[in-house]
Amino acid sequence: MNVPRFRSSAGAALLRSVLLCSVLLCSVLLFSACDDTFVDPFDNDGRIFSVFGYLDAFAFEQKVRVIAIKRYPERIHTVTDDQAFIDARVHSTNLVTGQIIHWNHSLRQLDDGRYAHIFSAGFQPREGHEYRLTVTRNDGRTATAETEVPYHFTSTPIDFDPVSIRRRSSASRIPVRIEGLPSVGRILVRYRVSATDTSDIVLEKRLPMEISYGRSGGPDGSGGWRFYLDIPRDGRILADRIRQLQSEGKLGMSAVHVYAMTIQIQMLDDQWIPIHDDVDIIELSQPGAFTNVENGYGYWGAMSSILQDFDLGPSYNSAFGL
Repeated sequence: MNVPRFRSSAGAALLRSVLLCSVLLCSVLLFSACDDTFVDPFDNDGRIFSVFGYLDAFAFEQKVRVIAIKRYPERIHTVTDDQAFIDARVHSTNLVTGQIIHWNHSLRQLDDGRYAHIFSAGFQPREGHEYRLTVTRNDGRTATAETEVPYHFTSTPIDFDPVSIRRRSSASRIPVRIEGLPSVGRILVRYRVSATDTSDIVLEKRLPMEISYGRSGGPDGSGGWRFYLDIPRDGRILADRIRQLQSEGKLGMSAVHVYAMTIQIQMLDDQWIPIHDDVDIIELSQPGAFTNVENGYGYWGAMSSILQDFDLGPSYNSAFGL
């Protein structure tokens, strides 16, 4: 039997085109015979969401970011992008009381101009209670995470004597110890400044001024945390802010003194691993990254705060350089 052969390159090209069209047609018919669902071979070990956020016992609104795990990283530049829609519903459960709260979705713009899927709910978590967060897809699959809101049982855990501010030289830093807290989040110091304006009416203004110490210090070796108050630096910051208020006409050229201070320590749950601010959370949505999310990636934790007040007075002004 003689098999005809194409003796020209044009004939061979024609044959290849016919065969290619036949394969494509068979493929279309095959997928049409099945359902319309697109099956992506990238299943990521069955993980469906990345979750990033925490419960804050001192906040009245709780927020969490949810990212659908897909082949391509989430990059939402406009509200009309394909990824601007997310197939997700979120609710939390108080595992002590059984209360269930449904969270609301919004597409919010981040500092870098991109958008993110943020779910929020208006409630204040209770210290010492455990919570479960559940993220559900329309097909019923879920990703979950659990956390316990930290609670400190000591009423005055901050070991600090404000009199030491006056006893030290102007170049010294003052040690502050937090008892029974081996790890902390952010440390804030709020100074309350009193200023008296003398005009037709005597008006006293009490101004809170907040200075962040970040996550300074470290474990003290005895189950607590120690950091150092930098009084000279804080005094310069307070003086600059006072001068700014005076230049803006919000504060008269009158006597000013620091009359009180509050030290606030953020407590983190036992699972918490502090993440640097410059780390893109997208980078944590990958195998091998630390996570407490079942069927997903990311981290959902909890924090609370310790606040302790200390009285000062006009005699402390010289230590602050005021």
